[in-house]
Amino acid sequence: VAVKGMVPGSWSFEGSFPVTILDSTGITIAQTTAMLTGDWKTEDYVPFEATLTFDTPVGGGKGSLMIKKDNRSGVAENDDSVLIPVNF
Repeated sequence: VAVKGMVPGSWSFEGSFPVTILDSTGITIAQTTAMLTGDWKTEDYVPFEATLTFDTPVGGGKGSLMIKKDNRSGVAENDDSVLIPVNF
């Protein structure tokens, strides 16, 4: 699956951040690193691209695409993520 969108530049660490596909029970079925395709040294929104390869869960169903801020500090208040519902 090719994923494209926009995130604040501050969500990346040197132009990248994690992207995960979860099944309906919240189990990770694919992970990759999204790359910003514009200037990541900004608070403005920047386009990104990622490609995830996975086997469709048995029975298809629903799941989620999780886009997560790359928080290298480990400080909980700096965490952020977005869950986007998907159908398999």
